[in-house]
Amino acid sequence: MILSTTEATEWVDGRSLNFCDNEEIKTITRGAQDAFLYQLFDLGFFHADPHPGNMLMMPDGRIALIDYGSVIEVDTFDRECMISALIHLTNRDYSAF
Repeated sequence: MILSTTEATEWVDGRSLNFCDNEEIKTITRGAQDAFLYQLFDLGFFHADPHPGNMLMMPDGRIALIDYGSVIEVDTFDRECMISALIHLTNRDYSAF
């Protein structure tokens, strides 16, 4: 199922990562990575357009993910397969794929 919306639900104050310096980006990279992995593996929600223009650095240092016009829902079976593949890849157990 493809999820999409054409309306903005709320205004978020922030600066596009396109306009942040390297040090600012370094401070939020881990949080952005965690947010996308949480969405994918825990919620089954894949944001298909995660470029710097779709992420805002908010004044308090949090990250806002915007533009959910291109997303999909990932079912439990597919999520479990992706997680298994990542575990085997991390462990260099390539034959287990």
